[in-house]
Amino acid sequence: MHIIQLLKQEHEAIERELIELEKIFEDINELNEVNFPNVNHTFRKLCDIWNSHENEEEEVFPILSRNEIEIDIEKMLTDHKILRVYKNNILDAIDSGSFEKIRIAFSEDVPIMIKKLREHIDQEDNILYTAVLKYTSELELENLKNKFPNLGNWLKD
Repeated sequence: MHIIQLLKQEHEAIERELIELEKIFEDINELNEVNFPNVNHTFRKLCDIWNSHENEEEEVFPILSRNEIEIDIEKMLTDHKILRVYKNNILDAIDSGSFEKIRIAFSEDVPIMIKKLREHIDQEDNILYTAVLKYTSELELENLKNKFPNLGNWLKD
């Protein structure tokens, strides 16, 4: 499995957690209550996957950027910074243990974060990774993966 396949698998894992967050969001709105352990577990699992993936991408993007491939690395990195703000706001609310802070974070920050994260993933999958696959051989992609031996390791868990 080459590096782009692993990065796409990580996107799929992130999407599964986003779907779970949407269910939690619905429960908070419909039931007006928070299952703290579920919120904490789901969001932290998303953060674990996301943090690892983001770090990998920030190392891989510059290497993938070659003359034949037009990659707006700055936009991708800016997206990461913007998403980090939402992630930290939500973590702060969860860590507070306050139902009201979690309710506000889930009504204000979570929907925007989910939308922005899905847009970011879509751009990577449909623009960035497509361009990389077009201009990079399977052997180059496999060799690139070897430069990052921990890439995708958490997928084995």
